[in-house]
Order: sequence, then structure tokens, then C-alpha cells
Amino acid sequence: MRQQILRADLFCRKNVGTGAQMTKMIAEIQELKSKNPATAYTNPGCWRGNAWPDIDIIWLKDAISNLSTEAIEFYEIKPSGNFIINYWANVNQPQSRNVVHNHNNAIFSGTYYLQAESTGDLRFSNPANLIGCCNPDSPFTHDFSFTPNDGDLVLWPSWMPHEVETNFSNKQRINIAFDIRYKNDKLV
Repeated sequence: MRQQILRADLFCRKNVGTGAQMTKMIAEIQELKSKNPATAYTNPGCWRGNAWPDIDIIWLKDAISNLSTEAIEFYEIKPSGNFIINYWANVNQPQSRNVVHNHNNAIFSGTYYLQAESTGDLRFSNPANLIGCCNPDSPFTHDFSFTPNDGDLVLWPSWMPHEVETNFSNKQRINIAFDIRYKNDKLV
């Protein structure tokens, strides 16, 4: 007999959004960035904003909802209500990074990459080996890296520790990060 005890999968969709939608969203985020200071909860060299008065995000919310539904069905989760999507924009300057963290209050977390190519991998660590105390030959103790492309939409279980490697390019990394939670009313 064999029983699985831990599992965390990365769900991914390529080429989400049209070029025009992505270009428009980048311009809207840059305008938002110019009008609003960064929040206190961010990494050096990273602007984070969540004021969305005029940004057209409906098409992206639909894609996130579809990918979240796929993950919920895959893991056979019995929702306690409908899910809500909490999202924010990140603009990382060259030489910046996002340190290891998780999103412990959410069920799933994810990122939609608007401008990502060559700006640093998304790296996941097995929490059993965050301090490097596991035998190197043990299964599933190694880090996993995802190299994003523009238009990639990725989702993973929120408890997974993750970080974004240093942006060694000469361009900004621009993305929309999000969390999925349940709420006992309509899908927001």
C-alpha cells in the first residue's frame, strides 16, 4: 500500500490575455504607480499597489477563476462557499527580488506575468528543507524553479514557501499577484 502524504502542484496557463490587453494593463499599472506610493509591505526595489479604480481586469479574473476551479477539482476540495480573488500589482526594479514567504491565510496563490522574461525565476522550497536539514538524497526536498514568460498565469497552494530571484535584467518585472479565499456569498 502507498498513501500520498504531501502534495503541491503548480498549475499554469500560457499566453493568457492578448497583446493589447497586456500592453494596456502595463500602462495602467505604471500610471497607478506614478500616482501612489508603495505600500509598507513590500521588498526593497518593489512597488506594490492595490488601488484599481479604472483598470480593466475582468478578463484576467475570468482566467484566474477558471484555473482556480481546475485546482479545486484536482485536489477534490469541498468549498465552504464561493471563492474571492484578492489581487495586487508588483513592479520590481532591476536588481530587486522578493524574499521567501507564503500566503498562510489563502487557499491558493498565484501570479500573472505581464513583463517577466529574464527578470528572475519563481522559486519554491519544500518547507521540510527550508533550513537545509534534509538528506540531499531524500525525495522532494529540492527547490523547484519556474521560469516565467510574458502572459503566463500560475497558481499553487498558498502554504508553499516561495520567492522571486533577483531581477538581473535591465527592465522592470511587472505582474499581478493574487490569493484565492472562500467567502460564503457570490464570487467577487
